[in-house]
Amino acid sequence: MRSRAVLVGILVALLPAAAAITWFARHVRSREIASGVHRGSEVAALDPARVVRLRVEVRGRSVTAVRSPDGWRGEGTVVSGPQVDAVLARLAALRRRGTLARVDALREELGAYGLVRPRARVEATLDDGRALAWAVGEETGRDGAAFLLAPDETVVIAAQEPVAALEAALAALAGTAIPPASRMDVPDIRTPAPASSGSRR
Repeated sequence: MRSRAVLVGILVALLPAAAAITWFARHVRSREIASGVHRGSEVAALDPARVVRLRVEVRGRSVTAVRSPDGWRGEGTVVSGPQVDAVLARLAALRRRGTLARVDALREELGAYGLVRPRARVEATLDDGRALAWAVGEETGRDGAAFLLAPDETVVIAAQEPVAALEAALAALAGTAIPPASRMDVPDIRTPAPASSGSRR
């Protein structure tokens, strides 16, 4: 009987914490919805057919590809059309697991997210002259997430697997390999709770 009373006491003590967590999750979610950012939505709306120029920086190398009537051509180097198309497809397929905040509200945290010196950068210029830019940050290890800087200047949490696939496509286009060991020894970075894309108060 005593052990049952202790167990009931513990459960009662935990109820306020559970209620607070539930409230916080709903609050964060409502702010995401109000700001127009939804979990599972694309990191950026990208139609690969509208991209006329693609610039990639990864592992110290940069490659620029320009669309021509005959397909993709490189600026100062030879590029593979299918590899350019693979990068664009990976970019278009990225989905948000969560959105932390706008980059200007997270300046102190950017180093921890790997976005001060990103693993890779991508810039796609569209046929209307607009430029969309992404930066690939660190992964969180066993948590299975990765940090991105999205074209709307928000810091995004995405699933690690599609981000790794994007980075591999970028490396293939740039002609540089990513050592397998670099993904084996990723320190665990705790994934922060998503917030709205607006500035902190």
